[in-house]
Amino acid sequence: MKTGMRLILVLSAGIVLVGALSWAVLRGPASEEPPFRVGTNVWLGYEPLYLAQSLGYLKGQGVSLRKFDTTLEVIEAFRLGLLEAAAVTLDEALRLAESGPEIRIVLVMDVSNGGDVILGQPELAAVSDLRGKRIAVEESAVGGYLLARALEIAEVRPEDVILVHLPIDRHLDAFRAHEVDAVAYWEVAIRRYG
Repeated sequence: MKTGMRLILVLSAGIVLVGALSWAVLRGPASEEPPFRVGTNVWLGYEPLYLAQSLGYLKGQGVSLRKFDTTLEVIEAFRLGLLEAAAVTLDEALRLAESGPEIRIVLVMDVSNGGDVILGQPELAAVSDLRGKRIAVEESAVGGYLLARALEIAEVRPEDVILVHLPIDRHLDAFRAHEVDAVAYWEVAIRRYG
């Protein structure tokens, strides 16, 4: 964008379809400028953008949707200037604001209320059983927060577990191969990669 300010679409709380559609409409008709590239990963909360596209609401708006396998790929593409907008979680937007380009949160697209999970091998019955275990987690994603909070509640110190930083699309393969004992995961990824 000409101003140097780039936009962030946040997955956290609030508006879903109406916000996505009005965002495209408020932008106005496309000009001769390059397309406004919006990056997302695979998450149900971002699907209204793709629904708007399939219904033709984005036609002539100069908007190009780009779907990535992981949030980390979305963030990296955004940091490299390959996207004008990125759909990320609130914690990821705050990390970007601290370490990256100047950003503005323009739309809250979804509420995640229970979609995230720590999935453990059958012999693990409680979070406290994770002591000494290898846990796959995607760096700088909500799964990391979920895991840290679960460990805190179960009074398991972070140094008592072995974190294995893997992109979300590698979690279930590592889990099935018993390379890790648990994964900090989310339900849509289980359906997509599982």
